[in-house]
Amino acid sequence: MAYLMAQIWMQLLLAGAIGVLAGYILWGARPTRQEPDQPPQAEADPVTRPIADTPAEDPLADMEERLRDATARLDRCRGDRLRKDARIRELEALVDELRGEAAFTAPLPDPDVIPTRPAGRDAPRPGGADDLTRIQGIGPKLQSLCHDLGIYHFDQLAALTPAELAWIDAHLPGFPGRATRDDWPGQARRLLES
Repeated sequence: MAYLMAQIWMQLLLAGAIGVLAGYILWGARPTRQEPDQPPQAEADPVTRPIADTPAEDPLADMEERLRDATARLDRCRGDRLRKDARIRELEALVDELRGEAAFTAPLPDPDVIPTRPAGRDAPRPGGADDLTRIQGIGPKLQSLCHDLGIYHFDQLAALTPAELAWIDAHLPGFPGRATRDDWPGQARRLLES
């Protein structure tokens, strides 16, 4: 029991450390705030400085200077935003990659379903084969594998029974479980209806 408790605490500490690291990566180090009891900085921000503080000799020159300062600050803010947006895109790509790796784990087959080979065709109908790549999850390689299994048309996919779908899942080398996971029969029915 003590061993299990120690394992749980170690996992909680590890999860906390990962959370802190992720927070630091996503939001970066924040500058510390100035405490209210500290005296204000010697030079006020030229953008927020009130007009009354400007010298009376040349208010136009001072306003131009303030405009340049504000423009420079805006450019710095845009640069920071672009860097953070790039980091977010990078992390989203990593998450998508990890999801893609997880997608290659096949769903567990239903033990009550006995896989049965679907009635395939030797060749497409005279009008030609349907473009199976319109189904999400089927690319050119999977379309070629479907053709090898005798599946050329959307109505063939739409009519698949669970047993036939389980057989197809088992006979797609490199893509186990893809037909069930991506619901090829449901997508084919929607394409036939539209």
